[in-house]
This record gives sequence, C-alpha cells and structure tokens, in this order.
Amino acid sequence: IQRCDWSSDVCSSDLTLEELGKRHGLSRERIRQICLRAAKRHCNARVFAPVLDRVLGLIASRMPIPADALRRAFDAAGLGASWLPPKVIRQAAMFLSRPAAFDTVLLEGVELVVPDGSVHAPKVISQVARRIALASGITTSADVARQAAVQLGFEVEPALVRVTLETLANFQWLDDRQTWFHLESGSQYGLPNVIDKVLAVCPRIAVARLRAAMGRRRSGRRVPPAGVLLAFCAQMPGVTVKNRAVIADRLRRSEEVLSGVEAAMVEVLRSHGPVMERGAFEERCLDRGINR
Repeated sequence: IQRCDWSSDVCSSDLTLEELGKRHGLSRERIRQICLRAAKRHCNARVFAPVLDRVLGLIASRMPIPADALRRAFDAAGLGASWLPPKVIRQAAMFLSRPAAFDTVLLEGVELVVPDGSVHAPKVISQVARRIALASGITTSADVARQAAVQLGFEVEPALVRVTLETLANFQWLDDRQTWFHLESGSQYGLPNVIDKVLAVCPRIAVARLRAAMGRRRSGRRVPPAGVLLAFCAQMPGVTVKNRAVIADRLRRSEEVLSGVEAAMVEVLRSHGPVMERGAFEERCLDRGINR
C-alpha cells in the first residue's frame, strides 16, 4: 500500500524501496520481491473491492471535474474517508483489474480529472480561448470547441470545454446559459476597441443601436445578444450600463480613439451635420481626401 502511494498517511506515501525496507526491517530487494509478487497475484484476478468500485462510479459520473470539487463530491457521497488523489485511485484501479476510464492533467495550477484520452485537450482549449480573447475580447464556448477540435483531431465534449474555461484566470460567463464568455487579456482589439470608438462619438447609446453599429462593423462575425453585450460593457473600465443603455463614464477623445479616416468622417458630421444627405456627406469626405 505504501509503495503504491495508497496510504492516507502523508508520512507513509511516496516511500522508496529502501525507505520501506528500513521501516519494516527488510532489505530493499525483499521489498521489491513482495511488491512484485502482489502485482502478479492481482494482474489477472478481479479482487473484491466494493468501495473502489463505488469510487470509480462516482468519478465516472462527475468528470470532467477539478480535483478539489471531486473531493467535495466524495464528502457529499459519504466517501470522504476513502479519498485519495485521483492519480492514486487510477493506479489502484489498474492494479486491481478495474478499467481506469479517467486521467488527470494540471492546468494553471489546478488538477483536472478528465476522461481517458482527453489529457491533452484542456491545454489546447486554454490556448484557443486565450487566442480568441486577445483578438476579439468575447466569444462562445462552441467556437472554442470547434477550433480546439481542429487542432486535436477529435470532437471535444462541451462539459470539458466548460470545466477548462472555468479553470482559467479572469474568466467570466456573460449569460445564464453559459454560452458567451469573456476572458480578460488586456487587449484593446476586437470588441473593446469597437465599443470605445462608438462611445467616443456617442457617449450614451442604447444597446440596440450599439448592436446595429457592431453588425455593420463585424462582417462575418456574430453580434452578441443584447444581454451579453450589456454584461460585457458592465465590466469594462470607464463604462456604466443603465436602463439598457451603455454610458461612457469618462471622455474618450475621438481623435485619439478613431483612425484617420474615421476621425475625418466624424469631423465632417460634427461640422455639417449631425445628419446629412448621403451625397453631400460623400462630397465633404472627398474634399478631405477620403477615397470613395
């Protein structure tokens, strides 16, 4: 038990053959022989182990899951006294001729219990999510799953995507259905950039009008639902959400936020608008050197 690290006693786990020999008054070689004999005895025999079977059933029903959450599930199921680290339980299952249908992986300091064969998926999911967050600021778990599947070569279960995302630092769901999410990356590209530009021109805007503006800008990309967009804006610095409107708390200078062409078009509207006939607007823009 001690050699296989199945002991709940921290002082008894991870002992070498030599350390076990000293503890029990036996030689290192004798300890090795005993362990080898035990392994051969159980390699083809199914040992009666009802608690282990119950533990394996619990893990199968709960994974994917963080190891600390799995431990709480053990306590809730009355198996707290049987808790061992998941990787040790896996070793015990294999030793006692049980199918080990799970594996463990460490992601950002958190141990995850995942289905066997999916041990590389959390890292890929994490990389995909961070890449999208850096470029767009907001996306869906389904988009992450699709891109991760391309890299992995197999479909990724939605539950594994969800558990992996919730493990990442600065992660936030933006809707109750856990579809859209935000992952703070510090990027000023994508959605944060679009919102800043809109607020530089219109410091207070209804979410419906903001979505319409985004629809014209984000060609080929889904525009987030109104509730998701409001949730995203609510966590942006210098922005307040009130009565389904997005409000700038601080002044955004359009000449600093907008590009050259955008700033010139806004200046035309401010000087000759704010509402202009399209032909007249195009003529004023041409006068400022903006190509048609």
